Amino acid sequence: MLGETGTFVEKSILGLNNKSRPIKGKRKGFGWVTISKEAQIRKNYILTVYKNMIRRCYQKDNREYKNYGGRGIKVDENWIGWGDGYRRFLIWAIKSGCKQGLTIDRIDNEKSYTPDNCCFVSMADNVRYRRNTVITMTLAKELRKQFLEEHEKTGISKNKFTVLMAKQLNIAHPTLQACMYNITWKE
Repeated sequence: MLGETGTFVEKSILGLNNKSRPIKGKRKGFGWVTISKEAQIRKNYILTVYKNMIRRCYQKDNREYKNYGGRGIKVDENWIGWGDGYRRFLIWAIKSGCKQGLTIDRIDNEKSYTPDNCCFVSMADNVRYRRNTVITMTLAKELRKQFLEEHEKTGISKNKFTVLMAKQLNIAHPTLQACMYNITWKE
């Protein structure tokens, strides 16, 4: 199966490095497959996504465990394990459009990581749909307008305004900062 670069096949992405190595193909004998640098970067990124997903759900000492494994969120049993489990996840991730800059997202935040409940989205979209996010587009517009008014009157910096408003509205500072700097909730 050719990838988007046209330089690798499904078998080759499951363990080869950037060097050409023989792999047994459907034809008699061996063929040579070279993984492009882009494909290797993508494979490494998917491995990072996979490891982080497993850690959030199963490592009790992981700082995110309380929001995932601690709430009963698990990883599909077909994706568990470094052999076949990771291979199945890798193939699913490639077919689902995983690339650097996207993050895995559960469509229903109360359900586990499964092929039917996961997709890849931008970080901005992922932040927007978290359980604890309380910012709406209307609130984002109001906050930006309020900042401009306060800045004209008092000269307050955007960062100081964001810190004060985050405390007042009980919103995580990074979430509000992403809103104020027009990273999320763009107009």
